[in-house]
Amino acid sequence: LGVRSSGGLVSHYELSAMEELGKETGNDVVTFDHKDIHPTQYKLIDLPLLIDYIMIGKLLKMDLSNVKLVHFYGGCYSNTIQYLKAKGIKTTFTLMWHDRKVSIAEHEKFFGRYPYDFVRDDVIFNMFTEGIRHADVVIAAGSAPRNNMLKEGAKCVKIISLGCNIPDEDKIVKLPLQEFKVGYLGQIGADKGLYYLIKAWESLNYLDSTLLFA
Repeated sequence: LGVRSSGGLVSHYELSAMEELGKETGNDVVTFDHKDIHPTQYKLIDLPLLIDYIMIGKLLKMDLSNVKLVHFYGGCYSNTIQYLKAKGIKTTFTLMWHDRKVSIAEHEKFFGRYPYDFVRDDVIFNMFTEGIRHADVVIAAGSAPRNNMLKEGAKCVKIISLGCNIPDEDKIVKLPLQEFKVGYLGQIGADKGLYYLIKAWESLNYLDSTLLFA
């Protein structure tokens, strides 16, 4: 599951890597894009929990007899994972995981009531995250999300850090002392800590500097 935006950009490259790995090893790799299973594509309301049932509906139409592994990226797949495990299929799950209490507190500090009920409500959140308690392996990008997932009951969490393309040595420049330009590319949300970035930036007192958000 992946879209070409925000954390979904990570999943897009994950999907591409899996497809390439399938070609190299002679294994068939079947992928589902975000648009294939999003509720609004079926004239349903935009409710994350519905993705779980749409996914099961697609799997019911497939021959799973030779399927060895199903990997999920983000979202709610609690019933889907249990359905696959009952068939003896291994499941792995990649998540970009925040501490939800911190996210809610940061949002409410600046904007009032936190808008996502499925995160705020304990009962619904437990339904949403049931999949991580059943997956064979959950993949986190670092120690903080790993610890958050272990708190939620995940049994096996492995860290695979996000990668980046490192430039050639001759293209790496030294940190400038006068002019300094920094860009932030990602979701603009209270829980991203951008308020603290701006406060820190103000304290630097660079003579010529630019801070860009996108």
